[in-house]
Amino acid sequence: MYLRFSIARKFIFAFLLLAMMPIVVLGFWTLRSMREIGDSAINSTTAQLESRARESLELRAVESAKRVSQFLQSREADLLTLKMLRRDPEVYLRFSLNHRRDIWVRDLVDGKAGEIHKELPLYKEISFVGADGTEQVRILDDRIIDKSGLRDVGKPENTTFKSERYFEKASVLKPDEISVSHLTGWYVSHERSLRGMTSEGVIRFATPCTDGQGRLEGVIVLSLDHRHLMELTQHILPTEERFAVSPDYSSGNYAFMFDDEGWIIAHPKRSDIRGVLPDGSGFDTGPGPYTRDRLIAGQAPFNLDRASFINPNYSLIAREVRALRSGVTSTFNVGGTQRIMAYAPILYGQPPYDRYGIFGGITIGVETAKFKEPAMLASLRIDEMVAGTKQNSLLILTAAALLAIGLAAALSRTLTRPILYLAQKAEEIASGHIPDEVVVKTGDELEVLADNFAHMARQIRHHQERLERDRNFVESIVTHITNGIITLDAEGKITWFNPYSEAVFGISRNEALGRDYREVFAGLPSWVETIGLCLSSPALEQGPIEYRCVFDSGKEKVLDVHFSTINPERQDKDVFLVIVGDVTHRKLMEEHLRRSDRLISLGVLAAGIAHEIRNPLTGISLLMDDLHDHLHNLPAERELIQKSLQEIDRLENLIDGLLDFAVPSEQIKLEFRPLEEVLQKTGFFVKKLCKNSNISLLVQLEEALPMLRLDAEKLQQALLNLFMNAIQAMPQGGDLRVSVETVAAEDSLLSKSAVRIAVQDTGTGISPEDIPYVFDPFFTRNASGHGLGLAIVHSIVREHGGRISVSSQLLRGTTFWIDLPVV
Repeated sequence: MYLRFSIARKFIFAFLLLAMMPIVVLGFWTLRSMREIGDSAINSTTAQLESRARESLELRAVESAKRVSQFLQSREADLLTLKMLRRDPEVYLRFSLNHRRDIWVRDLVDGKAGEIHKELPLYKEISFVGADGTEQVRILDDRIIDKSGLRDVGKPENTTFKSERYFEKASVLKPDEISVSHLTGWYVSHERSLRGMTSEGVIRFATPCTDGQGRLEGVIVLSLDHRHLMELTQHILPTEERFAVSPDYSSGNYAFMFDDEGWIIAHPKRSDIRGVLPDGSGFDTGPGPYTRDRLIAGQAPFNLDRASFINPNYSLIAREVRALRSGVTSTFNVGGTQRIMAYAPILYGQPPYDRYGIFGGITIGVETAKFKEPAMLASLRIDEMVAGTKQNSLLILTAAALLAIGLAAALSRTLTRPILYLAQKAEEIASGHIPDEVVVKTGDELEVLADNFAHMARQIRHHQERLERDRNFVESIVTHITNGIITLDAEGKITWFNPYSEAVFGISRNEALGRDYREVFAGLPSWVETIGLCLSSPALEQGPIEYRCVFDSGKEKVLDVHFSTINPERQDKDVFLVIVGDVTHRKLMEEHLRRSDRLISLGVLAAGIAHEIRNPLTGISLLMDDLHDHLHNLPAERELIQKSLQEIDRLENLIDGLLDFAVPSEQIKLEFRPLEEVLQKTGFFVKKLCKNSNISLLVQLEEALPMLRLDAEKLQQALLNLFMNAIQAMPQGGDLRVSVETVAAEDSLLSKSAVRIAVQDTGTGISPEDIPYVFDPFFTRNASGHGLGLAIVHSIVREHGGRISVSSQLLRGTTFWIDLPVV
């Protein structure tokens, strides 16, 4: 075909129109937008950095509060441990020596100021106070205090800080309760701290000890050294260094701790920490004595609730912590430094801290300028990047202009239109719709491609139609064939399940397709095993196989099964074929004919033998009985004759059974009767025997059973035979279950509506090879039986127009089903 206008020429023409316009527009837009992007990036980055810094600061406060809470709980555990120990000074001393921790402080190292980690007792004081308030054991700074140093702490004025009531509070607690004091220590003003004075503060953990009658024996007290509590907060820095031995108060970058009453209990500035005056009294927080000047001068401890004159956010922090909330706010410290402060509650619930559920709170503050420093640095970097980007934009735009030649050609509208058209037609073919025509008029290679594409589409339609006809023809044959056809793939999943198979197995096609055969036929384990054995055979070509399929309902089908494989030369795509034919009716007719022949012959033979034996047997019985009466003085001979007479009676019973089986004594009389009545009478006869044999008899009757045409005496005889067989099969005891229910035609042994009687035992069971013969006359595995019981049952059920079936497993039990027709 002559190409009027080639693709190469179209590329050149498209470039002349499109190459330069995007470059011009892009350059103008880039220069104009660069500043806007820079400003937006600065604002966004600043906001994000500040937000993340706030979150990080708050998280650190929360984590620090958790550590304090865990630390306090550990002290409770120490108190309870000490409570279990012997109240002996040496024991208490060893306890003190075993509980020590390091603190990080500034001190002289080799004559020079430096930083050291000093080990100190965790508890400044450990004591046991008797019920009268007098100390019996006291350990102070790892030293045993002798009797001269023991005090009556029941009186507050005798305590270390002249006003403590820890004994009074602990003595009224329950044995398992704990009392924890607020921080108690000497108040150290700014002037006293310069002279080197310390508060010697403690937090006292106390619990009562009682005897077996609940009487108070005394109180155990652990006095936590305040320095160990301060160690949890005083080294925190909210900057890159993270920790310092002694943060600079004037910088504003430090943490402090306060209790539930708002008093500071850990702070770089010692004069802000709670304490008592030399006489044991506290500070008056009224507006007169508690002033800003005294706080600045270091003459009073800091209380957040009373420090609104410094910054109102201090009282806000105290309220938020008591409400169990954490957060971030801004404040000024006493020195006037503006700070960003994160706070978090220290969760704790021992009295007296149970009022708010907190021990207090932790705050971590950072100077505002320091807090915003990362955002300012980010802003400077972005400004530098914007300036550099402006300088490089011209170079980038120039390079883009050179690359635009290729891009303009690739985006040529003339080229993309036929390509998109062909793509659309290809999608239609892929979706199963073959287009009527494919037309492209471009005068170039695409037009040739479109013509070939149209020819290919026509070929596909032709082959598709032929395949569809063949498929419909084969599917019609397989669907209407009078055999079940099941196909499985190499993984055992069912790929075909025709209507005949649905009728045979009672499983719908939708339930079977695409599922594993083991899952589909889960209710037929022997059928699953048969398929598995055939599929695992190296040379799969087996059949026909006769298979007896017993369903959960008790209905049995005889199947003629043939297994084979399709495409054996392609091992990776094998298809396994199972052909199933239901020959149940044919087998029943064959069995019926064979049984009829056997029964006719046995009946004639049994009747003849019975008549021939009965007459001489009667004579022998009479003679033996007469002989028995004459042997008065020979007891041994009389016993032998008595046993002979018993055996003769047994023979007569056998003859009677033969005659009943061969020539029934009377014609069966069918009349409408309730089945419940027959079951009730039969159950009455065996109830006592079941009880004596340690057998549990359970009868379940469906409500509103229909009336049946039956001979009550005959049916009672049949059921009694089944019950007796079940009892004999359970010599060690077990369960005998009798259930009666109506069954639909599809589940019935009669293929019509019926009433089903199920007799199930948990006895020794019947071996699989014996099951086909259990209803035959004279067949028995019981040495004391004559093999006529089940044969008579079978005949009685047949006379009622019913069917009987049996299922059994060795050592697990046997179930008999009797289906009687509903008229």
